[in-house]
Amino acid sequence: MKLQEDVIRMIFGLKVKQLRADKGISLTELATATGISVSYLNEIEKGKKHPKPSKVAVIADALGVTYDYLVSLQLSKRLQPVGELLHSNILSELPLEHFGLDMSRVLDLFATAPAKLSAFVNTLLEISRAFDLRVEQFYFSALRSYQSCTTITLMR
Repeated sequence: MKLQEDVIRMIFGLKVKQLRADKGISLTELATATGISVSYLNEIEKGKKHPKPSKVAVIADALGVTYDYLVSLQLSKRLQPVGELLHSNILSELPLEHFGLDMSRVLDLFATAPAKLSAFVNTLLEISRAFDLRVEQFYFSALRSYQSCTTITLMR
């Protein structure tokens, strides 16, 4: 159940951030329009908080969308890979903290460069399906790649 609540918060935050970016509204402008603090809106966009229904309605109004759209788990076509990723077992099994990542950072990458990151995630999913990779194999490959990149960076 906890994981499902996390996914709901993340999708909600991603939608808010994407809508705000599409409309060219800063966090400060959204805060002014909604009466919600910048820090709380930031926590919402990072998927750490989910506002009460009354605040969701205010945010939806400020972003020019319906309440139902904002709370639904449906994502735009551009963000469909994000939904697949959030609903897959990959996120619950990947040790992101070992790579210095947390889920909010991954979501931030999706929000700022969704096409590139979606292509990357789709590639990973296709490779894992095509080669029937086990989770352990994927971890070891990712860890080796990470260690290799870190070693090269330290040598520079």
